[in-house]
Amino acid sequence: MALQVSTIMLVSMIIPIGLALLSLRGMIKSMRFRPYKLDGTYEKEPAVLVIMPCKGEDIRFEETLKAIKRQDYDNYKLVAVVDSKNDAAYAPLMKHRIKTIITDSKISKTTNCSGKNRAIITCLELYAGAFDIFMVLDSDTTVMESWLQRLITPLIQDHNVGLTTTFPLFYPISGFWSRVKTVWGLVGTSMQSDKRTIFAWGGSMAFRAGIVSAAIKELSNSTADDIALGKACSKRGLGIVAVPEARPLVYVKETFGTFAEWSVRQTALSILGNGMVFRYGMIYYSAFCINNALLLLLLYGNSPLSIIFILPILMNMLGFNMQTKMLNPLYYLIVAFMPLVYAIDLLIGKRTRSIRWRGSDYKLA
Repeated sequence: MALQVSTIMLVSMIIPIGLALLSLRGMIKSMRFRPYKLDGTYEKEPAVLVIMPCKGEDIRFEETLKAIKRQDYDNYKLVAVVDSKNDAAYAPLMKHRIKTIITDSKISKTTNCSGKNRAIITCLELYAGAFDIFMVLDSDTTVMESWLQRLITPLIQDHNVGLTTTFPLFYPISGFWSRVKTVWGLVGTSMQSDKRTIFAWGGSMAFRAGIVSAAIKELSNSTADDIALGKACSKRGLGIVAVPEARPLVYVKETFGTFAEWSVRQTALSILGNGMVFRYGMIYYSAFCINNALLLLLLYGNSPLSIIFILPILMNMLGFNMQTKMLNPLYYLIVAFMPLVYAIDLLIGKRTRSIRWRGSDYKLA
């Protein structure tokens, strides 16, 4: 009997060793050499239109507006889009003298697309042919001065790239669940570093003018703008490139309810965009949950084997520090239990058929 238990424990050690190696692989990939020079020097600067759909006034909205206006790139235009002049975002936009238009798309009025998609389509219809590159920036996303030039560089240097994107760091203003969101969000950066699970994040992306017609068609029949633009690139045989060096900030102030709604919505949309997200995610996070359960049993029994099973958690903590430079001990506890949260979100997200987004309900199809 003791021999059987020992054999089971030895076999189960494959789990923590495998998880630790996967974490190490992820950290190495995050530091890998980038094929694109992010120096922002070009023979001729492409004309760039930055589209900012707005609905309501986000946290530190004016800071976001100031940041996008001071890009170290000259040949770009910023256009904000609101549903009406009564929107809370309209007054700050006027204060900062930002070109603002009202959503008005003949195409999207006849379809079931989201409000954000209608805003983007309005700009694409209005400015098609006038710009070389189009960008989408969420109104709650604060960017660095080099954000624009870093994000467009792969589009200029590689004609096989149709869209570039990056995933934000969710920066907590206050509250425990804001910190949970910070840790949760790091999965986005990891997914974007892998060709099998790379995705466009709608809050920060750039795409070439050559896909505009396909983009309008996809956006008109989609809830998520990022999924629609990814499909438009795929149909043109163009790829998606992530540019982590352009990572912006999104300031967050969450409660349990707002975090739970957000995390399930993000997971559901990720599964909708790429079916492998659910498959790979459930395998990985289920293994992590098993590892953590075995670790607790071994710690309870004072077994020296617990050192092996704590290794994947330590690797994840190291990865968190490398990405965020945040040293608060509370984050380590959150990192340890995050695989269970991911697994629950995957199971709920897989069964989700509708989402609530900025006050509106949308069906997922």
